Amino acid sequence: TIPSAVNAYSFATANTATPILSIDSTNSRVGIGTSSPNAGFYILGGIASIAGQTTQAVFENNSASTPPGIMIRNTSGSSAQGRVMFTNSNDITWNIGTDIGTNNNTDTFQIHDADLGGGAGVAIRGGSPPRMGIGTTTPNSNSLTVYAESNSGVSAAIEFGANTGPTNRWTMGNDQNDAFKFKIAS
Repeated sequence: TIPSAVNAYSFATANTATPILSIDSTNSRVGIGTSSPNAGFYILGGIASIAGQTTQAVFENNSASTPPGIMIRNTSGSSAQGRVMFTNSNDITWNIGTDIGTNNNTDTFQIHDADLGGGAGVAIRGGSPPRMGIGTTTPNSNSLTVYAESNSGVSAAIEFGANTGPTNRWTMGNDQNDAFKFKIAS
Protein backbone atom coordinates (compact mmCIF):
# COMPACT_ATOMS: atom_id res chain seq x y z
CA THR A 1 0.00 0.00 0.00
CA ILE A 2 1.29 3.42 -0.97
CA PRO A 3 0.75 6.15 1.63
CA SER A 4 -1.40 9.14 0.67
CA ALA A 5 1.14 11.86 -0.12
CA VAL A 6 2.16 14.11 -3.02
CA ASN A 7 5.52 12.38 -3.53
CA ALA A 8 4.57 9.18 -1.71
CA TYR A 9 6.84 6.84 -3.60
CA SER A 10 9.77 7.67 -5.86
CA PHE A 11 12.88 6.28 -7.48
CA ALA A 12 15.98 8.47 -7.73
CA THR A 13 19.74 8.06 -8.08
CA ALA A 14 20.34 9.84 -4.74
CA ASN A 15 18.27 11.12 -1.80
CA THR A 16 18.41 14.72 -3.08
CA ALA A 17 18.21 13.96 -6.82
CA THR A 18 15.16 14.59 -9.00
CA PRO A 19 13.14 11.38 -9.06
CA ILE A 20 13.25 9.20 -12.15
CA LEU A 21 9.73 8.04 -11.25
CA SER A 22 7.35 9.61 -8.72
CA ILE A 23 3.91 8.47 -7.56
CA ASP A 24 1.58 11.17 -6.22
CA SER A 25 -1.10 9.08 -4.50
CA THR A 26 -2.93 12.15 -3.14
CA ASN A 27 -3.83 13.36 -6.65
CA SER A 28 -3.57 9.99 -8.51
CA ARG A 29 -0.64 11.12 -10.67
CA VAL A 30 2.56 9.53 -11.95
CA GLY A 31 5.58 11.61 -12.91
CA ILE A 32 8.76 10.79 -14.79
CA GLY A 33 11.61 13.22 -14.18
CA THR A 34 9.63 15.25 -11.63
CA SER A 35 8.54 14.95 -7.99
CA SER A 36 5.36 17.00 -8.62
CA PRO A 37 3.48 15.77 -11.72
CA ASN A 38 0.83 18.23 -12.98
CA ALA A 39 -1.35 15.65 -14.77
CA GLY A 40 -2.32 11.99 -14.54
CA PHE A 41 0.85 11.08 -16.44
CA TYR A 42 3.53 13.78 -16.66
CA ILE A 43 6.96 13.56 -18.30
CA LEU A 44 9.63 16.18 -17.68
CA GLY A 45 13.03 15.33 -18.96
CA GLY A 46 16.01 15.71 -21.17
CA ILE A 47 16.13 15.68 -24.93
CA ALA A 48 17.21 12.61 -26.89
CA SER A 49 18.06 12.36 -30.57
CA ILE A 50 16.40 9.47 -32.41
CA ALA A 51 16.75 9.07 -36.18
CA GLY A 52 17.97 12.67 -36.47
CA GLN A 53 14.98 14.11 -34.56
CA THR A 54 15.06 15.54 -31.04
CA THR A 55 12.40 14.28 -28.64
CA GLN A 56 11.58 13.68 -24.98
CA ALA A 57 9.59 10.47 -25.39
CA VAL A 58 9.86 7.55 -27.78
CA PHE A 59 7.33 4.77 -28.27
CA GLU A 60 9.06 2.04 -30.25
CA ASN A 61 7.73 -1.24 -31.57
CA ASN A 62 9.90 -3.96 -33.11
CA SER A 63 7.03 -6.09 -34.42
CA ALA A 64 6.96 -6.63 -38.18
CA SER A 65 3.22 -7.32 -38.16
CA THR A 66 1.88 -4.61 -35.83
CA PRO A 67 2.58 -0.92 -36.48
CA PRO A 68 3.48 1.22 -33.45
CA GLY A 69 0.71 3.43 -32.20
CA ILE A 70 -0.70 5.55 -29.42
CA MET A 71 -4.42 5.58 -28.71
CA ILE A 72 -6.26 8.46 -27.07
CA ARG A 73 -9.80 7.38 -26.33
CA ASN A 74 -12.77 8.65 -24.35
CA THR A 75 -14.90 5.77 -23.08
CA SER A 76 -17.29 7.83 -20.94
CA GLY A 77 -20.07 7.75 -23.54
CA SER A 78 -20.14 11.55 -23.67
CA SER A 79 -19.31 13.69 -26.67
CA ALA A 80 -16.03 14.84 -25.12
CA GLN A 81 -13.20 14.85 -27.59
CA GLY A 82 -9.89 13.01 -27.82
CA ARG A 83 -7.03 15.30 -28.76
CA VAL A 84 -3.35 16.07 -28.74
CA MET A 85 -2.41 19.63 -27.81
CA PHE A 86 0.74 21.43 -28.91
CA THR A 87 1.57 24.49 -26.78
CA ASN A 88 4.65 26.71 -26.66
CA SER A 89 5.93 28.91 -23.83
CA ASN A 90 3.72 31.78 -25.09
CA ASP A 91 0.61 29.58 -24.66
CA ILE A 92 -0.04 29.43 -28.40
CA THR A 93 -1.99 26.17 -28.67
CA TRP A 94 -2.87 23.95 -31.63
CA ASN A 95 -5.12 20.90 -31.25
CA ILE A 96 -5.33 17.72 -33.32
CA GLY A 97 -8.15 15.28 -32.60
CA THR A 98 -11.84 14.50 -33.00
CA ASP A 99 -14.68 16.98 -32.43
CA ILE A 100 -12.25 19.46 -30.86
CA GLY A 101 -13.95 22.75 -31.57
CA THR A 102 -17.50 21.49 -31.98
CA ASN A 103 -17.71 18.79 -29.31
CA ASN A 104 -20.83 17.55 -31.09
CA ASN A 105 -19.95 13.86 -31.48
CA THR A 106 -19.66 13.99 -35.27
CA ASP A 107 -16.33 12.14 -35.25
CA THR A 108 -14.79 14.88 -37.36
CA PHE A 109 -10.98 14.88 -37.41
CA GLN A 110 -9.84 18.45 -36.78
CA ILE A 111 -6.69 20.55 -36.69
CA HIS A 112 -7.12 24.06 -35.36
CA ASP A 113 -5.73 26.97 -33.39
CA ALA A 114 -7.29 26.68 -29.93
CA ASP A 115 -6.89 30.43 -29.38
CA LEU A 116 -9.54 31.05 -32.06
CA GLY A 117 -12.17 29.11 -30.13
CA GLY A 118 -12.07 26.07 -32.37
CA GLY A 119 -13.70 27.77 -35.36
CA ALA A 120 -10.67 27.87 -37.64
CA GLY A 121 -8.44 25.22 -39.10
CA VAL A 122 -8.99 22.02 -41.04
CA ALA A 123 -11.73 19.42 -40.53
CA ILE A 124 -12.04 16.06 -42.25
CA ARG A 125 -15.23 13.98 -42.00
CA GLY A 126 -15.75 10.43 -43.11
CA GLY A 127 -19.03 9.16 -44.48
CA SER A 128 -20.52 9.37 -47.94
CA PRO A 129 -19.23 11.54 -49.44
CA PRO A 130 -16.14 12.21 -47.32
CA ARG A 131 -15.75 15.93 -46.69
CA MET A 132 -12.97 18.37 -45.88
CA GLY A 133 -13.31 21.88 -44.51
CA ILE A 134 -10.77 24.69 -44.36
CA GLY A 135 -11.65 27.54 -42.03
CA THR A 136 -14.58 25.54 -40.59
CA THR A 137 -14.99 22.60 -38.24
CA THR A 138 -18.30 21.62 -39.88
CA PRO A 139 -17.80 21.12 -43.64
CA ASN A 140 -21.09 21.00 -45.53
CA SER A 141 -22.21 18.30 -47.96
CA ASN A 142 -19.73 19.42 -50.64
CA SER A 143 -16.48 17.49 -50.87
CA LEU A 144 -14.47 20.63 -50.02
CA THR A 145 -15.70 23.64 -48.03
CA VAL A 146 -13.51 26.73 -47.68
CA TYR A 147 -14.46 29.60 -45.37
CA ALA A 148 -12.59 32.74 -44.40
CA GLU A 149 -12.93 33.80 -40.78
CA SER A 150 -15.82 36.25 -40.58
CA ASN A 151 -14.82 39.91 -40.44
CA SER A 152 -11.18 38.96 -41.00
CA GLY A 153 -10.76 41.09 -44.11
CA VAL A 154 -9.69 37.97 -46.02
CA SER A 155 -11.60 36.40 -48.88
CA ALA A 156 -12.33 32.66 -48.93
CA ALA A 157 -10.23 31.51 -51.87
CA ILE A 158 -8.09 28.73 -53.25
CA GLU A 159 -4.79 29.62 -54.88
CA PHE A 160 -2.91 27.52 -57.43
CA GLY A 161 0.74 28.17 -58.23
CA ALA A 162 4.34 27.20 -57.67
CA ASN A 163 6.17 28.13 -54.50
CA THR A 164 9.38 28.81 -56.47
CA GLY A 165 10.13 30.40 -59.82
CA PRO A 166 7.66 32.71 -61.58
CA THR A 167 4.89 34.14 -59.47
CA ASN A 168 2.16 33.08 -61.91
CA ARG A 169 -0.75 32.11 -59.72
CA TRP A 170 -4.43 31.50 -60.22
CA THR A 171 -6.87 32.34 -57.44
CA MET A 172 -10.54 31.52 -57.31
CA GLY A 173 -13.01 32.29 -54.56
CA ASN A 174 -15.23 34.94 -53.01
CA ASP A 175 -13.93 38.51 -53.07
CA GLN A 176 -14.81 40.14 -49.75
CA ASN A 177 -13.98 43.56 -51.21
CA ASP A 178 -16.55 43.17 -54.02
CA ALA A 179 -19.78 41.98 -52.32
CA PHE A 180 -18.39 38.41 -52.05
CA LYS A 181 -18.65 37.87 -55.81
CA PHE A 182 -17.05 34.67 -57.08
CA LYS A 183 -13.95 35.46 -59.15
CA ILE A 184 -11.12 33.71 -60.92
CA ALA A 185 -8.01 35.82 -61.29
CA SER A 186 -4.32 35.55 -62.10
